[in-house]
Order: sequence, then structure tokens, then C-alpha cells
Amino acid sequence: MSNILAFATCDKGLIDLQEKKILSYPKIENESTNKNQFYSLDGEFLCYDIEVGNSVFIIDKDIYLTFLPKTYLEEKNNIIDYDKLKESSVKLNIEQYAFERIASIIYAESSINKSVIKTEELLSEMTAMAFILNKYPKTIAFGENSETANKLNYSIAGDRNKNKRMKLAFKGLINALIDNEDLSNGATKWDGQEQSFFADSENSQSVLLETSRGTISIKLHMNIMGWTILDEHYDKWKSNIGIKFKAPQEKYATVGSNKDKIRYESTAVYGLTIFWRIVNKKK
Repeated sequence: MSNILAFATCDKGLIDLQEKKILSYPKIENESTNKNQFYSLDGEFLCYDIEVGNSVFIIDKDIYLTFLPKTYLEEKNNIIDYDKLKESSVKLNIEQYAFERIASIIYAESSINKSVIKTEELLSEMTAMAFILNKYPKTIAFGENSETANKLNYSIAGDRNKNKRMKLAFKGLINALIDNEDLSNGATKWDGQEQSFFADSENSQSVLLETSRGTISIKLHMNIMGWTILDEHYDKWKSNIGIKFKAPQEKYATVGSNKDKIRYESTAVYGLTIFWRIVNKKK
């Protein structure tokens, strides 16, 4: 009879077989850029493939654990059948670079720093963003090159599992790719809380906003696009943001080619984020 190891080591790091936990991961230089990756449905990084590739595979974690070494001989010889592992997995219709790029954007742009936002609400926010970014890959997201996004981009894949909200970003993206459920309700854009800090009386196209990291310039979408916010979305957005909230529920654009028009209509609110679809409403 084979002796079951309490812990096993292989190319995936140190594994607690009894608790079904992956305890550590090998830090291999540039590994994530040239090897296929496996993730659980919950966004947990599981392992690298031994073959060069740029694909992302999803597998149920309990099924994945059945492929890991369980005896001293298997552990010593690093026996794992990657071909069968792939057969038990789902290959996502996205390359690894785009997968990590979208995860970093939704991590940076979501309400991760608002502690009162519940996990399920945050997951819905991330999933909605991921759906838009995957459907409209040319979408410009101002958080893409931010310090927060780079924390995810430049981290070792396995180390991200230690950050619950990084892992949640991958789960949100996986949900959007597998379930194909549009939690944005047909949105093509979104805005964060900074758009709510300015009152109806503000008519500038661009405004300066003081933040903890300095002064930034933002375009006020209520002025350059015009917007209308449904009652339920307005009440929720206002409640989630709190005392800084000053945004009007409806305002026609005041400048540019959209002057006297409303081009944005709300479709959903999750956390501090409001989602928009394009309309063409004139005065």
C-alpha cells in the first residue's frame, strides 16, 4: 500500500494534500509569459503547464487535486499527466496576456478600497466590467496603467492567491467568460465615484480633482455626453458613495457635438461604479 504524503512538492510548489491547499508556488522568472496556466473556477491560480503556450485553462479544483502526486514515488518522479489534465479542463477563448490585462483593469477600477462593499457586490461589479472589456477590447480604461493594476500585473501568479481581491478579479473575469452573463445589462461604458463629486451647476468640460495621490484632470461625462440615471440606480449610487455625492440625476450635455443631448443612460450600479448604455435623447 502506498504511503500518502501529508505534504507534496512538485513543479506546482508545496501542497497540503489533506487540507486541499496549495501552500506556495515556485518563483520562475518570466514563467507566466511563456507557459499555459490553469485556474480554478474561483479564480485561484493552480499551476503552469510544462509546455510552452499562451492559453488559460479552467478546472474544478477537486478534480485538479486528483492529478497531484500522492505517493513518495510519484512525488520523486514528478508524475502528472498534463494531457489528461487538459482533457478535464476548459480552455478559455482568451490568450493569457489579455486574461491578465483584463483582470488587472477590473482589479484597479473596481471598489476594492471601499470596505463596506460586500464581496458578492464587488464580484458583480468586476464581472460586469470584465464582460464589457472582453466584448469591446478597445475600451479605454484609465486604471489600466495605474499602480494598482501593476501590482497585479507584476506579481507572481501563485502569489496572487494570497490577495483575496486579486483572486476575486480573476473569478469575475472567469464568470464573464464562462457564463457569458452580462451583469452590466447591455452597458458599453462605466464611471467611478469621481463623476459624482460635481454638482449640476458645474459646466466645465474638464475639471481638476484632488486625490490622495495628487491632482488629476477628468472629463465630466454629464457635460460632454449628458446622462440620465434611473431612479433605482441613482438611489443606490448615492447611498454607496455617501456624503461626497453631488451628481444630478439627469443633465443634458453642455459642450461639444453632444450639446443639448443625453447620450448615457444607466443600466446598473455595483459598488461605486455606474454602468451606461448609449442613447440619443434630444431636448
